[in-house]
Amino acid sequence: MDNDSFTDVSSITTDNEDDSNTFTTVNNLTYYTHDLFDDDSSDVILDLSLTKDEYELINDINDCFVNNCLNNGFCIDEVEQFSCACPQPYTGTLCEEVQDECENSSCQHGGTCLAGFNTFNCTCALGYEGPFCQHDIDDCASRPCSNGGSCIDGINEYTCMCVQGFMGYQCEEDTLECASYPCLNGGTCLEDVDMFVCTCLEGYAGITCDQDIDECSSHPCGNRGACIDVINGYNCTCTARFSGVHCLTELDFCTRSSSLCHGSSTCLEALESYMCVCSNGMTGETCEEDINECSSNPCLNGALCMDGLDHFNCTCAPGFTGIVCDENINECASLPCQNSGTCVDGINGFTCDCTLYFGDVTCNEGIVK
Repeated sequence: MDNDSFTDVSSITTDNEDDSNTFTTVNNLTYYTHDLFDDDSSDVILDLSLTKDEYELINDINDCFVNNCLNNGFCIDEVEQFSCACPQPYTGTLCEEVQDECENSSCQHGGTCLAGFNTFNCTCALGYEGPFCQHDIDDCASRPCSNGGSCIDGINEYTCMCVQGFMGYQCEEDTLECASYPCLNGGTCLEDVDMFVCTCLEGYAGITCDQDIDECSSHPCGNRGACIDVINGYNCTCTARFSGVHCLTELDFCTRSSSLCHGSSTCLEALESYMCVCSNGMTGETCEEDINECSSNPCLNGALCMDGLDHFNCTCAPGFTGIVCDENINECASLPCQNSGTCVDGINGFTCDCTLYFGDVTCNEGIVK
C-alpha cells in the first residue's frame, strides 16, 4: 500500500460503529476503517478505497428474504427496509387493504358509483349515459317533433319549436285558424295548413268575406237610370221616360207615370204631350181639382150643403125635405086634429081649428058652455 493510502489518525474524526469497525471522516468524506489487531491498541488501517455508502451496499441484509407483502404484493428491498408494490385493487404498506374504487369516483353529472373488485360501475342520472355518465343523451335523436318542428335537446327532455300553423308538445296539432270565426257575413270557414279559407255567400268577396260585391260597378242601368247596390244584386231607378229592370223600355207620356191624370180620369196621348179627360166631379189640367157642387148654393130653405165627388148632400132645416130641401113637410098628413078639427100646416108644425065644443092643440078636449 502506498504511503498516500495512510493518514495520520490524529487528523481524522472516528465514529465507532462496533468493536472492530469504524467510519472515519476525512475531508468531509466518510471511510471504512478496520482494527487489524482487534484489541485496544490504537493501530488501525484506514481503507480509503470504500465510502460508507459503498460499504453498507456491499454488506446490506436482504429485507425481502421473508416476503411480508400480502395479496401477491411485490417486495422491493431497500437499505435497512423494504416496500411493497401492490397489485390492483390492493393498497397499504403491506398491501393489506382493498382499495375503494369509488373513493375518487369518476362518475359525472350526479352518477352513482357502485364499487366492485378492482372495478366500479356508474349508475347514471336520467338523461346521461356512458361509462362515466359523461354523455348527455340526445333526446332529439328519435326526431320526435312532427310537421317540420325543430327539436331542442335538454336534460332528459326535449322541446319542440313548431313552425307556424302547428302546435302541441310534438307539433302534432294543426292550429285551429277557424276558432276565431274569421269569416264574416255568413261565410263558411274551412281549415287548411297554417291558413283558413272562407267560402262566401253570394254577394260577398274577400279573404274574410268582408267585401260587399258592387253589382253596380258594371253600370247595368241604361238611359241614365240610377243604380242602387243591394246584397247580391242591384235595383235601377229609371228616369220618367223609361222603365224596366235596366230602364231600357221607353214610355209614352201617359204610361210614364200613373199619376199624370188624377183620380179615374183618362190620359190621352198628344203630339209630344198629353191631355186628361176628367171624370165627373173633377177639373183642372190633370183633373187634380174636385168640382165644388155646393158653389151654386143648391140647398134651399136654410139647408146645409155638403160637397161630394160629383154630387152634393143637403142637410135640411126642420120642417123641410127633398134633395135640395125645397119641400115643406106636411105635418097635417098624420091628421093630428081630433073631433072634426081642421088642420092648418105650418113650417115644422101645424095648427088645429077646432069645432064649437072642442079645444086644446089637437081639439081633443071638450069645452063646457
